[in-house]
Amino acid sequence: MKLNSYDLSSNTILRVDNAQTVELYAGVFRQEYRVLTTSALSKGEQLLAHENPDLIVVEPSIGGEQGWAWVKRISQTYSIPIIICSALDDRKIGLEVGVSAYLIKPVSPATLSQTIASLLNKFV
Repeated sequence: MKLNSYDLSSNTILRVDNAQTVELYAGVFRQEYRVLTTSALSKGEQLLAHENPDLIVVEPSIGGEQGWAWVKRISQTYSIPIIICSALDDRKIGLEVGVSAYLIKPVSPATLSQTIASLLNKFV
């Protein structure tokens, strides 16, 4: 058994993405984490404020031009790791707004799982 390991099963993840992707990944990760999902940035912000997730996985393009502004506001307001999962390679913008990781779709569940676990171990 690894010393100083963190019990990740008690962590909450907020996934903000299109409805199809949200359901696909939520089903995969519900065995490992408590997963909150939405396809609307406004609902994501409500869930963030009321549920205190440990990590956010977001597709900023679902909010159009407001998506990156939302991500920037969240990264500046909350001390929470943010993973971008996007079909667009906007890594430069991601770095500028302060995200913790940037993954380009399609992302395998294994890659996303490894990234989530790494960030939770680092930040939580």
